[in-house]
Amino acid sequence: MRLITAFAILLVGLFLVSLSSGEPQGLSAEGAASVSIVNLGFLPASLTVSPGTTVTWTNNGTMAHTTTSLQPLWDSGNLLPAAQFSFTFDQPGVYAYRCDIHHNMQGTITVSQSSASPTATSAVPTPTRTPTPTATATPTATASPTATATPTATATPPTGSTAAPNSPTNGAALDNMGPTLKWDQPAGITQFHIEVVPANDDGPGIDLIIGDPNMVSSASYDIQEPAFGQGPYVMLPDITYRWRIRVSSATSSIGKADPSWSNWSPQFTFRSRAASSVTIAALGPMSDTASRLPSLQWSDSDNNVFYYEVQLSPDSQFRTGTESVAFVYSNLVHGGESNPPRSWTVPQGFELAPQHYFWRVRPRIQGDGTPVAWSQTFSFQVTSGP
Repeated sequence: MRLITAFAILLVGLFLVSLSSGEPQGLSAEGAASVSIVNLGFLPASLTVSPGTTVTWTNNGTMAHTTTSLQPLWDSGNLLPAAQFSFTFDQPGVYAYRCDIHHNMQGTITVSQSSASPTATSAVPTPTRTPTPTATATPTATASPTATATPTATATPPTGSTAAPNSPTNGAALDNMGPTLKWDQPAGITQFHIEVVPANDDGPGIDLIIGDPNMVSSASYDIQEPAFGQGPYVMLPDITYRWRIRVSSATSSIGKADPSWSNWSPQFTFRSRAASSVTIAALGPMSDTASRLPSLQWSDSDNNVFYYEVQLSPDSQFRTGTESVAFVYSNLVHGGESNPPRSWTVPQGFELAPQHYFWRVRPRIQGDGTPVAWSQTFSFQVTSGP
């Protein structure tokens, strides 16, 4: 699954999530400790626990993060806001980990020889800026741990039929971007693994292992619609998604390769609702500006749309190719990550000369979707001021 151009997409990865209070279902830890993921850091960044302690990470922020061992011993995959992941540390040692999305987020779990209560030894660092989402930094070297954790026990694969999707109906065209996926499953299931993939792998997807008892017993998963300014920035408009499910009766957290998983279910598809440019209005500039690097800003009453195409040109028809009469700047913008929101600023080195300019914007449609019409054309004049 490739990245969406010009912004880091949220590919939601593997994690065991429990939304109920207390210790995650099925874990037999001798103790418990917690780490909060917030403000681009782990709180506490360093934690000391006794052998047999189950550590639970909770994403209390507004964007996806991971907790990923550098060995590797565990990998939560991308944790959406409010999601949790747990891992039990059985052997003494120092275990380094980080967020695979934001490599400056790092932490350590120290498992002591004694049975001392968990203690935090440092606070989360205050970040100075959000990492640029269009590139992935090279991981820095980190000391290897002195010991490894004991693998958790697994269960016999469930007998009988595999899980079978039943809602939405196969091929359904939805009027939203947040459907509830439902399926039939055998008795005795303790966790499920769900995959949701966009057409042509062109955009964000969902790849989750979930052990929350309420979600497991309901045999359903609610996909969250994007809420502008909050996220999760996952689902896109007018695109076909395929999804499938598999289940396990294991009584402890397991990974993708665990033999207790059933076979994958048959694959179902659904299509997310369409988007339109009629909901878009310009905020500025709308008249004269002395800035040679103006910021184009717009509003959108469709609160589920966050990804846009923007064009700027002295040519009111935005002609390109053999018909071109002037330059046309074409850009993809993650409106939830731009500053200010839903904006694009002419970059340094591309200062605009004093003259009249035209610009327009539309929701970005990916995969097998059909591009929508542009918004109305807006214009402004760059004056000859300083």
